[in-house]
Amino acid sequence: MKSLNVLVLLSLCCLFACNKKVTGPIETHIQVDCRILDKNFQQLKSYSGTYCAFFPNGEWISITGKVIDLHSKTNQLRVHFPQMGHHEIKLSKDEAKIFFLSTEIRDFKGKKTRFDVINISDRNGALVARWDLFEHLDELYQKLDLTPFDKMIPTESFDENFPDSKYEFSHLNAIYEIPKNNLEKSFPYMKEGNLLVTFNGLGSVVVFDPELKRIEFIYRVLKTNLLGISDGQILPNGHLLIFKNTNTSNKHLYSSINEYDLQKNSSVWNYDLNEKEFTHIPDNGAVQLLSNNNIFITESSGSMGRMLEVNRKGEVVRVQLNDMLDSRTKKPSNIYRAKKINLEKFLEFNF
Repeated sequence: MKSLNVLVLLSLCCLFACNKKVTGPIETHIQVDCRILDKNFQQLKSYSGTYCAFFPNGEWISITGKVIDLHSKTNQLRVHFPQMGHHEIKLSKDEAKIFFLSTEIRDFKGKKTRFDVINISDRNGALVARWDLFEHLDELYQKLDLTPFDKMIPTESFDENFPDSKYEFSHLNAIYEIPKNNLEKSFPYMKEGNLLVTFNGLGSVVVFDPELKRIEFIYRVLKTNLLGISDGQILPNGHLLIFKNTNTSNKHLYSSINEYDLQKNSSVWNYDLNEKEFTHIPDNGAVQLLSNNNIFITESSGSMGRMLEVNRKGEVVRVQLNDMLDSRTKKPSNIYRAKKINLEKFLEFNF
């Protein structure tokens, strides 16, 4: 009888372990822009740049202002990219390609206007694919139905890194490879390896084929305005998770995290950043689904940067202020993007 009870207990333990939901690799570190923290938010390494990506072979790449540089594992400059970079840079899942965003300044409606470019390069910096918004204006106006918004385009937006232009046509924020997911057999645009790009400034997320040859799918998140999506990715269940900057309720602006069922065209889960401790975040923020099914959020409301982890019940598991202080305000510095990732291999070369 005793043996039977032990067997039942072991079976129940196995059942629990087998059904535990794991959505990706276990996160061992936190990347905050160009810094690496341990799981207790203690700094391990810091690199120059406004945003960085760290590679398993010890190399790292940074965007400083608008300059993109790839460094060797001994921190020597290996590749200097000629493009004017901004916001996003990361390694592909197979570690063979680099995804990054750049900008070109064009004349548009008599104004010097920034047009973003999506780029894919090899590990030596040679471009293998690019998608220039300026070259696809007609396609974007048609597929995004931009004619009603034409008077709002281009948007006035000054960036000190691009002083020659006070306007931009759009503002791209993030690139993600679509992971293996529950919908890829039913919907071709959800195929693993396709690229999801966040079109902040056009109110949409756009799915491209892996070589940037064509638009596979567009999901219009914002129906009545253009600005307000800082980050977004497809989850293993096929849903879309986004950091939505602007919501309006009783004329009150607030930001939120939303998970959308694209089949039903509806939000199925949300966490609103509208409590007393949060203020409206108009133009930055990041979101990530963790392996424990919690949501990791970067936000900078109240002019201070912080990270929080929220469970699916909407309960805050942890709040962590940025330990770097702004020299002017003496508050925790704003954070562009923080993610929990596994950097054990990188740190084997850089510790």
